Amino acid sequence: MWGRIKRLVKIVLITLLASILFAVPVVWWQWDGIREEFLDAFIPYWKSQVQAAIRAGVKDLPAVDKVVVMRFENKPVSVGQKKYATAILGGQLYIAKEVSLIGSDAEAIASIWRKLNVGKDFTACHEPHHAVRFYGNGRQLTEFIICFHCSNASLPVSFGRELVGLDDTKPEYQALQARIEALVGPAN
Repeated sequence: MWGRIKRLVKIVLITLLASILFAVPVVWWQWDGIREEFLDAFIPYWKSQVQAAIRAGVKDLPAVDKVVVMRFENKPVSVGQKKYATAILGGQLYIAKEVSLIGSDAEAIASIWRKLNVGKDFTACHEPHHAVRFYGNGRQLTEFIICFHCSNASLPVSFGRELVGLDDTKPEYQALQARIEALVGPAN
């Protein structure tokens, strides 16, 4: 019996090795074409996903009944300080202050938010110190992690997060920043 298992393992390993030895040179030889085809297909798809996320999370944000605004620190400043659920760009964030708004106060933030001019262009620093979570009918609708230093936000996309630019020349952006910083404080 052990002889049959050993032969079977040898056959599987030889087949696997032969497949790798054949596939690697073919992929290497065709790599530029494979990469080009992938990028030609993937980039338009990704852009459409980002545009859909912007539309759903900003312009078409449904009515909200709760908004949670947070300010972060890069290091814990007190014992037992709560970690933020999502590590951004490899770093850990800690919640320094969190405020929940309900009813008309929540809708006031959402109203300003819906008027923001959001685009794909962004400045790359993205050292976020604030986040806004929008809730409707008891469930989280979306969440944006904001860097007011470089005027961008990270938003959820189908598989991951994407940075988008916020037009800081518009009064809505300035009103949003002032309101968030009044609630939880400015970035340190």
